[in-house]
Amino acid sequence: MFVFILKKSKTILIKLQLISNFSIFIEFYNKTFDNRKN
Repeated sequence: MFVFILKKSKTILIKLQLISNFSIFIEFYNKTFDNRKN
């Protein structure tokens, strides 16, 4: 039971990491795109 919870939380952490990386990438991309427009 405890191991299952550990694995579950690890998966959630990895997903959170991916989401944060993705949002940072989008932010960076938007900034670059804005700079090109101007």
